[in-house]
Amino acid sequence: MNEGILLVVDYLARHKAFATLVVCLLALAITEHSYGAERKLATVPVAARAYRTADARGMVRLRPAQAVADRLIVKLRPHVGPRQIGPLATATDSRIEKVLPLSGMLVIQLPPGSDLRQATNDFRNRPEVEFAVPDTFVYPALVPDDPEYDRQWHLPKIDAPRAWDATTGSPSVTIAIVDSGCDMDHPDLLGRTWINSDEIPGNLIDDDGNGYVDDFQGWDFWNDDNDPTPEPTGGLDENVSHGTLVAGIAAAAGNEGWGTAGVDWQANIMVLQVFPSSGGGTVSAVVEAIDYATANGADIINLSLGGGFSAAFSPPIITAYEAGRIVVSAAGNSSSEFTNDESTWESPPCNDGRNPLTDNYVLGVTGTNRYDRKANYANWDASSGNFVDVAAPGQSIYGPAFYDPAFPKFDEYWGTNTGTSFACPIVSAIASLLLAQNPGLRGNPAAVYEIIRGTTDDIDAQNPGYAG
Repeated sequence: MNEGILLVVDYLARHKAFATLVVCLLALAITEHSYGAERKLATVPVAARAYRTADARGMVRLRPAQAVADRLIVKLRPHVGPRQIGPLATATDSRIEKVLPLSGMLVIQLPPGSDLRQATNDFRNRPEVEFAVPDTFVYPALVPDDPEYDRQWHLPKIDAPRAWDATTGSPSVTIAIVDSGCDMDHPDLLGRTWINSDEIPGNLIDDDGNGYVDDFQGWDFWNDDNDPTPEPTGGLDENVSHGTLVAGIAAAAGNEGWGTAGVDWQANIMVLQVFPSSGGGTVSAVVEAIDYATANGADIINLSLGGGFSAAFSPPIITAYEAGRIVVSAAGNSSSEFTNDESTWESPPCNDGRNPLTDNYVLGVTGTNRYDRKANYANWDASSGNFVDVAAPGQSIYGPAFYDPAFPKFDEYWGTNTGTSFACPIVSAIASLLLAQNPGLRGNPAAVYEIIRGTTDDIDAQNPGYAG
């Protein structure tokens, strides 16, 4: 980083009212952008563990634990000043690829061919660094679909019709869907997506000064462009419909005589793409998306994704929660038990605050079947904390799918899928209904968590061995 940039950063540090705004611009200025074709990254294995996901055909896949080659996410200690960033890069023979100012983190590009494990340890041992982790891959939290269940059985199961007697939601509430993008032209979602009213579309100017040019309808953090619509490639394309289904479960229009209904019929959907059409996305892209949602006024941040545990999720979640945002996360599909031992944790549900076993910054959601039994794939919580807060239907959930008849896989407007990915938006939408009915709850995620946790049905009797 050159001396001129350092002077700008130093100035911003002394003028904090403008710091986030201009450092976001700085982040864009020093980031390599990629447009058009699906972005590809070199990867390296980081653990022996594999993660269970599924492709668009419902076939189980085990994903190896991988990270981006030659890249780290680094959290600096609070006392580290802007002028120390450049010397840190120089001393480690690396460069700053991206600044994540709201979370106080850097994405570091190492020299080609670096030993990732050794580089991680070297950064962790530096006095300026609070933690350093590889930029690992995360995946949409889905498993194969099971078509024997009735379409949208989950709505009567959660007593949605009774809730709709009280409220069908409010367009003043925004749910950020951090996912694979969304088919914003889908008839069930038309007019439901968040619009950045401070941005003038197509003028190639960052009108609102938030660091993102022409982000009038969200952002694609995978390709660093302003179009968060999935783009099928004709390959596996397993992630293409994921975000559309998640968004539709939460907030598809209801009572309009066509298609499906979401849990909330009125909320806005902020579309933030972090996954390509095939494969997983990176932790750094998700972190940036969470920061964007926080800075741009999302009330609820839906994280239907997962992988291994990464400390890099904690700073943006802490920032979001302490800014009054509700953070809802899928518990994951490894059929695993969370305990007090960090080796059993997964992100994001276990990034529960500064003290994960006592804080509860994330509303963690596991999945159940139509008989209120824990789904066989779903993770559960045996820790002393609150990593899994509630369970919601997550088996054969039916809703809007990405539609493009040019591709045989996407010639239907609706689809069914299974996983904690699809339990998660049910709970996000319940939170949005609460905010619509009780606007005084806005900015108080702890109160919303308490209401949701405290008013659920007790299903211990249906789940021997999983009480609590």
